[in-house]
Amino acid sequence: MLLWRPHPLNESTAKAMLPHILKEYLEIKQSFKELKIGILDDTPDLYRAIAVSDAYYGTGGSLITLYGLTGKPIMRENTEILDMERISGYRLVSFENALVDKDGSLWFSNIEFNSLFYYNLKSNHLIWKGVFPNEDFYRKHNYSKYLRYKNRLIFPPYCGNEIAVYDMNTEEFIKIPIEKDDNKKPRFYGVAIYGSKFFAFGAQCCMTIVLDLETLEISYYEEMHKELKKHFNYSDGFIIGANVVTENNICYLFSKRTNIIIEFHMDDMSYKLWHIGSRENRFQSMQKFRDKIYLLPKSDSNIICWDYQNRKEYEVVNNNKGISLANAYNCSCAFDDELYLFAFLGNHNAKILKGKEELEITESDIQVYAEDGLKKIDASVYREQKISWSYCDGENIYYLSTMNKTLYIKNVHTGQIEKRHLLIGDKDFDKLRNQHMFYDRKDCISAMQCIYKETINLTLFDYIKWIKEGNNLKSENQRGLFLQENAENHDNCGILCHQKINLA
Repeated sequence: MLLWRPHPLNESTAKAMLPHILKEYLEIKQSFKELKIGILDDTPDLYRAIAVSDAYYGTGGSLITLYGLTGKPIMRENTEILDMERISGYRLVSFENALVDKDGSLWFSNIEFNSLFYYNLKSNHLIWKGVFPNEDFYRKHNYSKYLRYKNRLIFPPYCGNEIAVYDMNTEEFIKIPIEKDDNKKPRFYGVAIYGSKFFAFGAQCCMTIVLDLETLEISYYEEMHKELKKHFNYSDGFIIGANVVTENNICYLFSKRTNIIIEFHMDDMSYKLWHIGSRENRFQSMQKFRDKIYLLPKSDSNIICWDYQNRKEYEVVNNNKGISLANAYNCSCAFDDELYLFAFLGNHNAKILKGKEELEITESDIQVYAEDGLKKIDASVYREQKISWSYCDGENIYYLSTMNKTLYIKNVHTGQIEKRHLLIGDKDFDKLRNQHMFYDRKDCISAMQCIYKETINLTLFDYIKWIKEGNNLKSENQRGLFLQENAENHDNCGILCHQKINLA
């Protein structure tokens, strides 16, 4: 049975701020009463509703904090779920990075939830390979940048907890804890391999980890990060950015907090710092194109081309007046004599021709991409990364829009574009749901982790079914976490509150 307890200020708030919806709200309320769908609780005693109910579903607020102290399940409402459910009974996936196999297939960690996928570009077939153990299923960006070594995929944690190693032959995961961890997130971003050593450079944590890929032993290196701190012009942004240019034993890194490019020698852990452009410059990304490195700006400046072999630099001419390049591009890929740049927070794609060194806008309205998806998006107000990944195989350019979760395949010779939506099939989706829908709250380490979030993968229907079939739905760990986090330094208040509502 549904027990609906409207917020006591709903009607007065709607009348004052949203008068156009007040009539509809009152009609829904009256219909609920007449149809006898459940209990409409408009009494002043909220503790009775907390005590007699088996689970909570609704928006955030103080009631969630109180309800968490009971140990009973909580799901936070997602008002967009009705639109999301129109996606054909399937589920869309997207990624920030993908490993391209020898046959052109992709391996990637999904952005929205903890899963590893394999995608065959030729057959347009997506396969769910499982979840990374010991990670929060609904945390975004558990893993961001990763590389392959022999038959293994190596995943350093971005927002995740541990290093993950996936054996492509046995289809098994190995997890490696990071013992020297300052709990900064995002943790590791840029990655490189030299011989049998895997390097993961700290994004916001101040160290580099070096993983021996034969023994899986970790060593920690902090000297370079400490030196970088002395040169920071800004306190925000990543210590080391995502993109790494590797050449033999040397990899080039960049920091978003300064105008420095790091020349890091992977054989002996030595390094040099190169100041590129003016002191005020900051970089969003970088890409090697032919024998030069192109630095894409995070600050309001032009793209810088750095001839790292001859230690020379110059700006790429921007003839597009009125268009700021700050945070405009993030991912890029090269084909023949053209370097393609894809929209990050900006609203256009562009390219640079070798030898010409001028920026040419190729598409000036990313709204076109936003309208291509199964779910329509207003790109003009979208403030997250728009195109997250790109790759060229000599025949086609592939790029993924994270706005609408659409993969674009553009033939570089004909200009024709194919659009694909990466959909989890019924069998894989059933496996995923049956195994990982409702995690055990005894493993949560924070009160927020105890709250189930309504998503396209975890709907209200699933929640009701789970509650109906479940036994012993209370979690003592949840009780303790809510008490600890919401009554810190107010022990008596928390204990009294806990005793007051612990009636069921």
